[in-house]
Amino acid sequence: MDLAVAGTTNGVAHFRNIDPGVFELMTNVVSIGTADDNDFPQPAYYLKSFRPPNATKDEIVVARAQRNKVYVLATDGDGRLAVQGTLTNIGVNALDVGPLLRPATSPSPDLIVAHNNRGVLEIHSAICKTSVQMRDHDVTNVTMSLRRGHGKSAHFCQAHAF
Repeated sequence: MDLAVAGTTNGVAHFRNIDPGVFELMTNVVSIGTADDNDFPQPAYYLKSFRPPNATKDEIVVARAQRNKVYVLATDGDGRLAVQGTLTNIGVNALDVGPLLRPATSPSPDLIVAHNNRGVLEIHSAICKTSVQMRDHDVTNVTMSLRRGHGKSAHFCQAHAF
């Protein structure tokens, strides 16, 4: 099993598991980790692996808190993680991937994101049959308000489909 780690210096680092407990750096996707002095109190990244329908390998969705992009990463022909798609205008403070808008037995994953400042939880349906279609699907299908009384937003550190 490989390992993906995110941070501001190297973006998303992909480590290949070559022996139990031994990892080799395969690549850094630095475009995801651009420095920003306004990350308070620290930069937060969200990563979630998923298996697209009919695929033989997992892919990863990655987002950085307070940004408006979600990246879809998959291994390229050389076996290195690379950006395969970018979903825009999606504010993220938590994310998950799972079947929420269809039966749990469906292989098509939905993208679930929560955004604290806007006080919403969004579900982006991946009604597609391939991961390529999910990579380019940034239409919000369900929006739920997370606002509490007096207009205050509920704050979430995690969103998880189960």
